[in-house]
Order: sequence, then structure tokens, then C-alpha cells
Amino acid sequence: MTGYRRPALDAPEVRDSSGRVVPFGRRWQHLAGPPEELYGVDRHPERFEPLHRVADAVVEHLVSTYRVGVEPAALQRRGPLDTEEMLRTVRLQPATPDASGLTVAWSRYPGLRLEWGHLGRAAYPQCGCEACDETWESAADELEEDVFALVEGRYGEHLTELDGRPATGTVVVDPVGSPVRSSRTSSDLTPRARAELGRHLARLPDGRWPAWPRRDADPTA
Repeated sequence: MTGYRRPALDAPEVRDSSGRVVPFGRRWQHLAGPPEELYGVDRHPERFEPLHRVADAVVEHLVSTYRVGVEPAALQRRGPLDTEEMLRTVRLQPATPDASGLTVAWSRYPGLRLEWGHLGRAAYPQCGCEACDETWESAADELEEDVFALVEGRYGEHLTELDGRPATGTVVVDPVGSPVRSSRTSSDLTPRARAELGRHLARLPDGRWPAWPRRDADPTA
């Protein structure tokens, strides 16, 4: 994240019906777990409002630091449960054709959706329900980690198996190439689509998307 600093933000203060501040992110730390009845209950989405300004700052940093083009775009991988209205969506495309672009969408919720590579897709927050107890800060941490893993060339994709069935996998490595996070997801791709994806992924150096070209590495940029 060289050069990037998250802006100082004033988070909205959320209070319950009795007027007490709700300590999101810390409510269940002294309990065995959240109450079952709070799963799926989403009373205070306004606590995630700072995420929009974090995304603004990230995009501004990427545009000023890397050689990228920016244009309006639409999300390509929205699933049947993605029902939020998107306020705006942009696509950042690096100047080098072999690097992955990044699509950023600001939802009315308020939250964010990102797409990158062939497989990368994430929501911030992942879940806004009372039981999950996410905060805007933890969601912003995940957003920044995902974005800078991509632009620094530390994000990879591959075909794999899960419980003996076809799956896809992703990996994030640290600056020296050691894995720090990985995931596998079962895949319903047809054999033809899987073979086509495999051909694309085989072109990735070391299985990872190349880093974005920096402006300071090109005196004409």
C-alpha cells in the first residue's frame, strides 16, 4: 500500500432504542456467540457509510499512482441474492493488457461490490446482520487488502478440486511470495468453460496477475 493512507473519517454513532451507543465489533467478545435470533437482522446499515469514502480514496490513489484508465461500467457477476441498487460503478483498467482490471460499485445499502481477475468478487461488508457484528473499519481493512494484493501482483487464481469435485481457487501472497490467504470454491462450470478458463489462467506468471504499472516508473505518464 505504498503511499496510500486511509482518510480520517468520522463514523456515525449508532444508538439502540434506549439511547445507548451500540459497540459494534465488540458485542459478543465475552459471550459464547451471538444470539441466534440476530442472524439475518440488519437494523443499522448506516454504520457502513464511511466505506463509500474509503472507496473514493482508494480509487483516487490508484488513478494518481498507476497508469490506468477509468470509465463507467457494470458488474458482470452479480448473483441472484445481490439485490442492492448500485449508485455508481467504475472500471479501472491498467495500461498493460496482461494485468487485471478492477470494477468498483457503490451500493445504496451503503456498501461496496468489487470484481477483478476471472474469479475475484467480494462484498464489503460481507454481511451486515447483527450477529456477524461487522464494522466499517473491518470491512475497509478487507477492501484495502484485496485491492492492493491485486495491484501489487500478489493475487493469483487457479483450477483445483474440493471434496473430489471441480473447484476454483484463489491465493494472496506476501511481498516475498509466501501465501497468506487462500480459498477454494466449488465450480459448476461446464467442461468446455473450465477448459477455457484453464487456458486463460495458464498465461498468468506464477499463477498470479501481474502488478499494475506505476506512473513513477514511466516519465511520460
